[in-house]
Amino acid sequence: MSNPVLWLGDTTAENVALVGAKAAALARMKRVGLPVPDGFALTTDVFVEATAAFRVETEARLGKLVAGGEGLEAACREVRDRVLRIELPPRVTEAIADAMATLGARAVCVRSSATEEDLREASFAGQYETYLNVLSTEAVIRHVLDVWASFYSPHALSYKLERGISPLRGAMAVAVQALVASHAAGVLFTRDPLTGAHDRFLVNVTLGLGEGLVSGSIGSDRFQIDNRTLVVEERAPSEKSSMIVPRPEGGVYQAEVPEPERRAPALSDDQLRSLGRLAGRVTDLFGGDCDIEFATDKEHIYLLQARPVTSTLENSSFPLVWENPSDAEYTWYLGQGPLYRLQEDALDAYAAGMKRCFEDTGAPMARSHIVRRFNGFQYSRGPSVDHADVDERRKRHAANARLHVRSGTSYYHAEIEPEVVLQLARLGKFRPRKGTSLIDLLSYLEASVAVYGHVMGDLHWRMVAASGLDWPSAYREITGGLEVESSVLVQAIPNRTTQLVRSLRSLAKEVQSTPQLSAVFHERAFERLEKEPLRSHNDAKRFIRHFRNFLRVYGRRAGHGFGSVAGFAEPTWSMNPHAPLELIGLYARQDLYELDRLEAAARSARIAAARRLGRRLSSDPERLRRFEGALRQAILQVKSMENHNHLMEQQTVGTLREAIHWMGEGLIRHGKVDDANDVLHLSFGELRELVTGTRDDLRSLVRQRKQDLEARSRLRPPRTLGKEGSARPPDGREMYDLPPDVGQDGLLIRGVAASRGYHVGRARVVPQTPGPPQIERGDILVARNAGPAWTPIFPLLGGLVLDQGAVFQHAALVAREYAIPAVVMSRDATRVIEDGQIIAIDGTRGLVDLAPQTAKHL
Repeated sequence: MSNPVLWLGDTTAENVALVGAKAAALARMKRVGLPVPDGFALTTDVFVEATAAFRVETEARLGKLVAGGEGLEAACREVRDRVLRIELPPRVTEAIADAMATLGARAVCVRSSATEEDLREASFAGQYETYLNVLSTEAVIRHVLDVWASFYSPHALSYKLERGISPLRGAMAVAVQALVASHAAGVLFTRDPLTGAHDRFLVNVTLGLGEGLVSGSIGSDRFQIDNRTLVVEERAPSEKSSMIVPRPEGGVYQAEVPEPERRAPALSDDQLRSLGRLAGRVTDLFGGDCDIEFATDKEHIYLLQARPVTSTLENSSFPLVWENPSDAEYTWYLGQGPLYRLQEDALDAYAAGMKRCFEDTGAPMARSHIVRRFNGFQYSRGPSVDHADVDERRKRHAANARLHVRSGTSYYHAEIEPEVVLQLARLGKFRPRKGTSLIDLLSYLEASVAVYGHVMGDLHWRMVAASGLDWPSAYREITGGLEVESSVLVQAIPNRTTQLVRSLRSLAKEVQSTPQLSAVFHERAFERLEKEPLRSHNDAKRFIRHFRNFLRVYGRRAGHGFGSVAGFAEPTWSMNPHAPLELIGLYARQDLYELDRLEAAARSARIAAARRLGRRLSSDPERLRRFEGALRQAILQVKSMENHNHLMEQQTVGTLREAIHWMGEGLIRHGKVDDANDVLHLSFGELRELVTGTRDDLRSLVRQRKQDLEARSRLRPPRTLGKEGSARPPDGREMYDLPPDVGQDGLLIRGVAASRGYHVGRARVVPQTPGPPQIERGDILVARNAGPAWTPIFPLLGGLVLDQGAVFQHAALVAREYAIPAVVMSRDATRVIEDGQIIAIDGTRGLVDLAPQTAKHL
């Protein structure tokens, strides 16, 4: 056997066959002067020699296995046990000890470096083991065996088998490097992993060691850098409440982030530019796109890994296998994805609800209820139908809705809302409590999915199909006025959103009136609310009690709804109370009594406008009757839009999310999983096996599915599959199409008027995030879209400009309720407008002025 240890930076260490792909890439970067931490590699020769005694037996044992097949875990366990019992020869242990002494590092990391790792066609990301903060030679030697054993792990072998790679192909080297005591760590993609765009670098970074980012267990910031100018084009900082840090005795643990650093960007613009320059050198060195792991100790940036972008990114491939060949004869439209495994079961219930809705009412938005999944993405299509029959169903449904209108109410208030309330009440009777058994937790989860499918798949689309009134058109026809004038008559209508905002303001007033609470919210140190001495302070105790009552009403919110980016795994406010506390803090920094005055003024303006029109139309009793009836329906429509979101997208979907969380917590208590979110990666059948004891451990399956989900997130799924068809399914979604006259015109941006009014102010250009952005009173919010997660901050806005959106969505409705000028469907406002730029918004005409003459007076 040749020298068992090769130093990174030596030309010999660039041989993949000797040191594996990871170490070879590090050696290559170090040789050309890139900042790679010092280290060495234990060669593949050592691994081959150490496992030679049982290689033939191993090949016979593993050669017949298939991915996920029966016997995989048992076979792998036997081989790994043999690896862990290997005694390294003195020559090898002495070489490791000498190398450790020469390295002179107090702490090192011990990392896998397989010859089949970091390939362009298969990254093997996360398949093998890494050990951080290893403090002794003895521990390094022990972890060498652990890394070797991971070569035979069930998830690693399944990964190979799924890609047609022999389970025993290749060999394992081990890289040992000085540990960077990192303030922040992350990964940079030299091209966009979702769109494949070559003009930008994408950076994800978190505080502490990078392990938390890889596992997805802690928050991370996202940045976008122009790869030519190195200008930071987009910043999306997150709440970073925890980070992975070294333990004094070795290993790592999750620690709290100091409060001042939680919302501060993990990297400065100067650091991002330096990182961008290093990324350019790496792509030049390797001659292609890479994803690059890095760490910084505040003063220096270190490169920890560089691997080529895998083939799914390189050629934007989307492997397609038709399980049923006849499906290829239809046009399938892209829906959600990539999906968690449990999400697939929930969406099956949703599709079943849509099917019931369509078969009963012919609702256009429920037509695409036939679903298939490809590479973790859901595609759907509608059934072949008798159009006359569907039209008849729609007419019956519309006639039923008109019956309720004639009786002075609406279809939603008469039929939908009572049914949703009943379903949630029935479910609430079985709400889990402390000590609830696993089987009961699973039963509650299954019931929550059933209610989700019924409410969101069936009742939700019945409600939408029955929404018949076009209030702006009705206003124009009856009164002869402009459509945009109609919005004043539906502003400041009491509903669930206005009640939520009023509750937030009430809690914020408590914060303002108590210096101790004001300090907590100013510093965003919310954890102090549950600690002494604040916990015993009378005003703080009253606030905590009121906040808990607030969560009983609104705690299941997670921001779902039209325009939202909230995903299936998004935690509810009860699961993550920091989200509503941030909103309360935002309001606590405002003049709340001025906000009360503005709301009262909007309400008075609505009442006055209705009275004026009533007097004007009094000479024509028929027109007055039509006006009063249409206005009554418009007010009910506003209430139904906001109230249904509270009951359906928030309460119903939030109930399901909390049921998933409680299932995960129960499995943790019984030692079945390591994290509550692991349950997201399991099906109902697999959960039942865990609960009933049929299977004791599905950790390897969860781990594999996490890796699969990460890989699928890099795919670029086509909008349609199968037979060539239109870009949109024939289900009424054409209402979201942009009008032909929107877009930029010199210093003007033309969009669609969504809420009347005029305002000049500072543009706050923000990326879409699940939680609302930090804004100041009077800012004009500029975003791609806005969903219910953001609407609680709307009373603070001076205006709203959206690239996308629609005049009937929650964002536009809430803007009208608070008399905030809004322009939607502007197409490219977020690209053209700069953050901080003074702009003017004309919500009456649907215009945004990029150089308002009044700006010089501000």
